[in-house]
Amino acid sequence: MRPLGVTIIAILTWLRASLYALGGLMLIGVGHLSARLVSAIATDSFLERVVSGLGKALGVGALMIALAFIVIGFGLWELKGWARTATLILATLWLLSALLSVMRYPLRIPHRSSAGGRRDPGLPHAAPG
Repeated sequence: MRPLGVTIIAILTWLRASLYALGGLMLIGVGHLSARLVSAIATDSFLERVVSGLGKALGVGALMIALAFIVIGFGLWELKGWARTATLILATLWLLSALLSVMRYPLRIPHRSSAGGRRDPGLPHAAPG
């Protein structure tokens, strides 16, 4: 019997795969349409090839990631050890990426001064209300 948590993670992995697949197809389509737009505006065929190639490359990359998530989802569904390991590695990479992003762009919360509840003079004043 498959644990409920593993079932939920497998379904969420398939959902992520479907979003990557949709994004990949959209990138391929937008890359093609952008290349057509560039060809209509400019006579430079190099720029058209670059825009089209970039859209196709990013789209195919997203489709490959979607395929990997589909395979991992089926592995989780079948309780395979390699799928559990792959999920743990991907979750760890995601967590490290999120932590690095937070360290790079910290959330700045405005502080109130302790003097009578007045705002810090360095912060913009709120509209009276």
